[in-house]
Amino acid sequence: MIQTPNGIKTLIDYPYSKGLKFSLYSDGGNYICKLGPGFYRYEEIDGKTYAERGVDYLKYDNCLNGELSSLIRYPRMRNALMKQNKSIFYSIYSWGEEDIPT
Repeated sequence: MIQTPNGIKTLIDYPYSKGLKFSLYSDGGNYICKLGPGFYRYEEIDGKTYAERGVDYLKYDNCLNGELSSLIRYPRMRNALMKQNKSIFYSIYSWGEEDIPT
């Protein structure tokens, strides 16, 4: 395990130092699959933070969504990411609750 006494930036810089990209898991629901608070309604702040910190890939989950359609939630994060000056690969997962049109 990598200890990060200097914060998340140190953690993100580590894969870059090895020639890799940095990926992050987040959730658009009220809780991250029962592990802690989710990020619904924080998309603008989170999108900006992810770009500023150098995130390359975001896996966005659908846990404990409070019955709010992913067709509403997922575009909120997509729009927040598109406002940034950094390209972030955005991967969504709907847990089979809805068919997401492609």
